[in-house]
Amino acid sequence: MVALNLRQHISDPARYHVVMDELNDLEMGKILGACELTVGTRLHSAIISMNFATPAIAINYEHKSAGIMQQLGLPEMAIDIRHLLDGSLQAMVADTLGQLPALNARLNEAVSRERQTGMQMVQSVLERIGEVK
Repeated sequence: MVALNLRQHISDPARYHVVMDELNDLEMGKILGACELTVGTRLHSAIISMNFATPAIAINYEHKSAGIMQQLGLPEMAIDIRHLLDGSLQAMVADTLGQLPALNARLNEAVSRERQTGMQMVQSVLERIGEVK
């Protein structure tokens, strides 16, 4: 497992832990919410992280991750998987960690807007269902 192999490259292995348990979204969110930054290869890990107020860099291997970050107004938080080994990701992480307060404010606004949009969509559907009956 890649995550276990990474331990040997960590300067302080005591701060590195691989969770092997099957977690539901809430459990994963609680863990990611305690982090400063998430780097995710799966879109859902990035979404859960951001939903729990932790910025996420989404490594996109398809268009969805980049599209979601664009929709949130955070296009700089997506990186193509082809840049994984060329040093771009490391630079991006360092840059992101250097501007966390401003990024956290932008993230909170973006997530709030998305929640509001989602609630409006649900309300619209419920109203339409009510009209059909």
